[in-house]
Amino acid sequence: MQLTKRDYGEILHCLEHIAFDPELDDPNLYRKAVLSTLSGILGYQKSIFWVANKHGDLINPIVNNIEDKVLFEYLEFFRPLDVLIPSNLPPGTNTQVIRIEDVMSISSFSETNFSKEFFNKHQCIDEMGVYIFNKGHIVGVIGLIRKEGENRFSEQDRNRLRFLAKPIESSFNAYEALFCAKDEKSEEEQLTSREKELVKLVKQGLSNKEIGDKLFISVNTVKKHLQNLYQKTNVANRTELCYRVFTLK
Repeated sequence: MQLTKRDYGEILHCLEHIAFDPELDDPNLYRKAVLSTLSGILGYQKSIFWVANKHGDLINPIVNNIEDKVLFEYLEFFRPLDVLIPSNLPPGTNTQVIRIEDVMSISSFSETNFSKEFFNKHQCIDEMGVYIFNKGHIVGVIGLIRKEGENRFSEQDRNRLRFLAKPIESSFNAYEALFCAKDEKSEEEQLTSREKELVKLVKQGLSNKEIGDKLFISVNTVKKHLQNLYQKTNVANRTELCYRVFTLK
């Protein structure tokens, strides 16, 4: 489907908001700006922006209008079943914008466990991925979701995102390079031994009181440690903390 004059106008409007700004040196703020732009201008209300680590794992999600409990359920049980995660795409895939129907028929998808047990439970009807590459490797993924009452992603949706994929990719990689140059240590390496221990207990689902009992500290001290962790890792809550600091077990 060809794009309309209105489509091109909205794309140009998006480009103004996703252009690289050297004053904004945090990739996470850029990812939030991208999701906000896709929602505010193009109407993609539910979205998530992942970083892919060197092993190809999707980590450190930034979300827009996706509930914590849904994200947690996806990460704990259903992520390996998602047909659009990089590891489930056909080998050698280099297409930047992919819908479910680009990899399998909708009828076939509806028979998958991912559709039956996760998509249907949360009233989702369609998904589209935007893949960000650097030197031939996927380094980021934007996931867009449509729910009941909305239309499936169309060829027009895919074409609009194709125009934006390369500019987003260029800016994202520039921010990552700038950020890494300023901070060579990983976030996990920057954590103290006590903070690492705290993250492990948070990932086990313990309450602040239970964490305090295990570490022999007060609940208020636990809260103070958590707030310091949120600031250090640039997250807003426990769920984001768990999946920002990905490899600690």
